[in-house]
Amino acid sequence: MLKRSSDFGLTADSIGFDFSKIIDRKDRIVSKVSGPGMRQALEKQGIRILDGAARFISPNEVSIDGKNVTFEKAVIATGSAPFVPPIEGLNEVDFMTSDDAINLRELPPSIIIVGGSAVGLEFATIYSSFGSEVTIVEATPRIAFKEDAETALALTRYLAERGVAVYTNVKTKRVFSEGSEKSMVIDTADGEVRLSASKLLIATGRHAVTTDLGLEDAGIEVGKKGIEVNEYLQTSVSHIYAAGDVVPFIQLAQAAAYEGDLAGYNAFATERKKLDLRVMPRVTWSYPEIASVGITEEEAKENNLAYVVQKFPFAGLGRALADDEREGFVKFIADTNTEEVLGCHIIGHHADEMIHQAAQAMQLRAPITELAQTISCELTMSEGIGNALIDLGEQLGEQHEKRKTA
Repeated sequence: MLKRSSDFGLTADSIGFDFSKIIDRKDRIVSKVSGPGMRQALEKQGIRILDGAARFISPNEVSIDGKNVTFEKAVIATGSAPFVPPIEGLNEVDFMTSDDAINLRELPPSIIIVGGSAVGLEFATIYSSFGSEVTIVEATPRIAFKEDAETALALTRYLAERGVAVYTNVKTKRVFSEGSEKSMVIDTADGEVRLSASKLLIATGRHAVTTDLGLEDAGIEVGKKGIEVNEYLQTSVSHIYAAGDVVPFIQLAQAAAYEGDLAGYNAFATERKKLDLRVMPRVTWSYPEIASVGITEEEAKENNLAYVVQKFPFAGLGRALADDEREGFVKFIADTNTEEVLGCHIIGHHADEMIHQAAQAMQLRAPITELAQTISCELTMSEGIGNALIDLGEQLGEQHEKRKTA
């Protein structure tokens, strides 16, 4: 925003930053919502915290740094760790994972990011915003490959306009060091390409942390993607539950929080509740942001669903013009028969806040005709949601009329 201050009639001379202080501020905020801040909140609720590395030694006992502790119920929530793929030469190169990059105190002049999903895109946004030369290398045909294709392609275009180089559908052949530089050879449709940068970030996803936990001593079954659980988050040992990134579902903070609550509840409830991940909103804090919930248009096609699509661009919204944030759109996918929202995909300013309107609509299974009657406040980005729903309602109405006259 400071770079564009003159567009708003403001003067900001000698714009600069201290990257180390930015990291200090990040650490202070993190300590309030986790770490010491979270510890104090838990202790005030009477929760006892035992520090150390825990390992099961039986179905009812764990060892914590040599001290044995018995239990009646247990929840495993060991989370995940960065996945590092087998790339020739990688072990001989000083590379970073997201765990390292989040604490990097000096802005790299240039960086290659292997992985074009949420983590890679968020770091690409951070570094490019501060002036680093950023290159993204992605093995799949597009970045943000779990998102709706139209949304992902729009983000690719916006990143390119900001100077981020994006290589998709490529194979990383090898990496090596050249002095202080990290170099990489990739296979593209046009042949081999050699890339170099001062830093290399591997952001190719995360894997469940299941090793060195003694799970086999407790009789807990583990699959390829994590600890196996049933619809109540019970493991193969009925009094032991698991939640979060360690189970083979969605690796998102909000999913982990929901699953943790559910596992703790089910461990002691007389009537347990089933896991329900039907409505799980997600956000990628790129620039512009991507937020989504439900299925993509591609998934609707693959499943042969009867659906309609409606998109509303933000460029014409008063708030978008006022904030000079005209990029992006909101896209709805609706069931033609039930008139319910099947999915919503947003790219643009405040996408992270707006997506909850669509999530609530899906949770309540509210019909489009009723949602379209909701009045939106003027000069908000949420007007885009309201306008898209109105247009979607009209489109559904037209389709119903055609059916009657057919």
